[in-house]
Amino acid sequence: MRNKSKILIVDDSIANRRMLSAIFDQHTDYEILSVKSGRSLLKVVERYQPDIILLDIMMPEKEQLYTDSLTKLPNRMKPDRNHCRVCTLQGGI
Repeated sequence: MRNKSKILIVDDSIANRRMLSAIFDQHTDYEILSVKSGRSLLKVVERYQPDIILLDIMMPEKEQLYTDSLTKLPNRMKPDRNHCRVCTLQGGI
């Protein structure tokens, strides 16, 4: 059995996380993960090794998110999974 591709949604808005999850839940090839803060991002990346991260760039803690989380992201991926696409989102989607 093939592993499902993992999508990690990072957004402080529960409405946005729910909406994006509902969209991707329609596709059985995706496992959906979501977190509400950049602080949680690295822990989830290390544990679940997502294939894609959908990242809200207008979060209250964006400065910490960019400097701490995104710069450390490559070091958190396992050697056999050395890629992860990051798509940025902005505004009320």
